Amino acid sequence: MKILLFLVFILGCLSQKVFSAQVLSEFENSKCEEFKLFRDLKVYKDPSLFIGNLGEMYNDPKQGWDGLMKETPILTTLQGTVYLMKLGGASEFRNFGIISKLYELADSRFVAKKSGKKSKTPVRPLVIPVKLCGFGYEDSLGFVLFTDFEKALFPEREEGALPPSIYPNPVPSLRKD
Repeated sequence: MKILLFLVFILGCLSQKVFSAQVLSEFENSKCEEFKLFRDLKVYKDPSLFIGNLGEMYNDPKQGWDGLMKETPILTTLQGTVYLMKLGGASEFRNFGIISKLYELADSRFVAKKSGKKSKTPVRPLVIPVKLCGFGYEDSLGFVLFTDFEKALFPEREEGALPPSIYPNPVPSLRKD
């Protein structure tokens, strides 16, 4: 009887379909890293998440377009100490045609600009693909703008101003003559 139950268990396990996905990175040994952000950092959804809207546009253009315009390309805004896995280096933003309008409406920096008089190829912003780790959006894929990421890593300071005094460095007192 025990052998029969064991065989049924084994056959049941073998008949189940198991699927897994592995996030591949162009970096070797990529892992979640801790980053201290001094400014808000917007994380945008991957453009491939909107491909379903393109299918709707094919079937019913008006309804598909309305559905796409109700979507937001912003996944979340991060601040403070966060954990991210960089999935690649900075590269030019690539989109899926009409989906670029969604990003352009959310942030004007996604509008393609001409690089010069001689060159007719549009220049798009640089983005870094990331995977969010360890909070509400765990294992979510997206990207951040390279310039925003670089700015968020350093505290804001006015040009020519000293950083604020903190313990153990007290605020200096001026002499009274």
